[in-house]
Amino acid sequence: MKKLICETCTMELAGVDESKLCLPVTGDMFLPLSESHPQPFLQNLEWKYMKCPMCGYRPIEQEERVLTDKGFIEVGKKPVRKAIKKKAKPVSRVRMEIEKGKSNAARLNV
Repeated sequence: MKKLICETCTMELAGVDESKLCLPVTGDMFLPLSESHPQPFLQNLEWKYMKCPMCGYRPIEQEERVLTDKGFIEVGKKPVRKAIKKKAKPVSRVRMEIEKGKSNAARLNV
């Protein structure tokens, strides 16, 4: 298991499971360093509100990357549902005639 390192003071703060890391980074993505350690961050705490217990600064300076004892890890994005394209509704003959009439009227300056 890799360990989260504070980017400011380089203290080891938490365990990192790369498979859990995704945007947005929250406290529940990190594990205690050992069984005797408490949970490092509150579960729903966003990365910008996390504080290092040693120096008091943010342990993660950029949400897109996390510093570990093995180097930086790029944080992946959650899969986003693709927008479903709606099929165009069929246009009625009456509507087509109205549109055609408008274009003819515009051409004749009526």
